[in-house]
Amino acid sequence: MFYFLEQKTTPNASVWKALLQVPGLSVSSATYICARFGLPKNMLIKDLTDEEIKGIQKLASKNFLINKAVRTALASGFTSHYISRARRGMRLRQGLPVRGQRTRSNSKTALRLKAYWLSERVIALRARNRGRRWKKQKRTAAIQKVTRLNRMARGLPPLRNRTKRRK
Repeated sequence: MFYFLEQKTTPNASVWKALLQVPGLSVSSATYICARFGLPKNMLIKDLTDEEIKGIQKLASKNFLINKAVRTALASGFTSHYISRARRGMRLRQGLPVRGQRTRSNSKTALRLKAYWLSERVIALRARNRGRRWKKQKRTAAIQKVTRLNRMARGLPPLRNRTKRRK
């Protein structure tokens, strides 16, 4: 596999199409880069020289936000809303419309996704609580066994079960 601007491509792909696969580069920016180096759109990556590849990488990283820089810029925009606990951040986190759209008759997809997200969260919380309950039962059984053995060692009669009777 061949890497071009940190993206997997084939050497037989055209330069223009390979530039379009890079996150942060649009059609106009890919066209600009090809025109800047005097490359035709249908030129293959394997026909580029090392100097041209380095020049394209340098130009793209200097003039455009690409790859990880795009992702971090988008994420930082959302995290500021999350941290401030603004209404917009809460709606973004829940997957609901942010800009005042109605949810009674529209945005069915967003509501479905929210219901799925909430159901997954409830299932996870129930599973976590079930695990705690099981650990607590296991711990109390171990304590009861130790106290029973201690009483037997001291010659005392074992304790009766103190479970509450259900009516």
